[in-house]
Amino acid sequence: MTNRPIINNNYVKYIEGSIPIIISAPHGGVLKPKGIPNRKKGVFEIDANTNELTHEIIEEFFTQTNNYPHTIIMNLSRKKVDANRDVINATTKHPKALDSYNSFHNCIKEARIKVDKKFQKGLYIDIHGQSHKHKHIEFGYLLFNDTLKLSNEEIKEHQKVSSIKTLGNFSKHCFIEQLKGETSLSGLMNKREFKSIPSLDMPYAKCQMW
Repeated sequence: MTNRPIINNNYVKYIEGSIPIIISAPHGGVLKPKGIPNRKKGVFEIDANTNELTHEIIEEFFTQTNNYPHTIIMNLSRKKVDANRDVINATTKHPKALDSYNSFHNCIKEARIKVDKKFQKGLYIDIHGQSHKHKHIEFGYLLFNDTLKLSNEEIKEHQKVSSIKTLGNFSKHCFIEQLKGETSLSGLMNKREFKSIPSLDMPYAKCQMW
């Protein structure tokens, strides 16, 4: 990796970026230190290869732009800490687990402050993995699959809870176009032969999601 400021703290890696993009990988860690007890409840499965994928993504960013996005990676196993849940469900409240959880979220906050200060707006991407039969890339946007099955008019009612709700402030396109139209992220991926959900071709996942 080309020289970039890297912070490793409490099993969390933060690679400082120089563009208004923040990438996080919460569920790809494999470290299982004995000093941190396993969680008793919740989901424990690893999002396989997502940490490796995240490194590949940011290296491709550098290859194409000569810049890195801000990147936050959890290296602890999900059995120890689930960085995407509320703190009660994410840890056993063990001090080391709490330190790791807080470090992950503090790094995201730090990256956001830097992006806001320099660019006023940015894009946040949370990397996850799945093994669904359709093998499409899934863009979550904080919307459930059942929501994506609704009519466009009904889906519009969920815009305020979507992670792309503020995109309308900077785009001439409507929410439905931003979500699954030809100019949406999934639409652009489809044009490059990376089949994606939600899109015009597949507006929602047609297999059991969980």
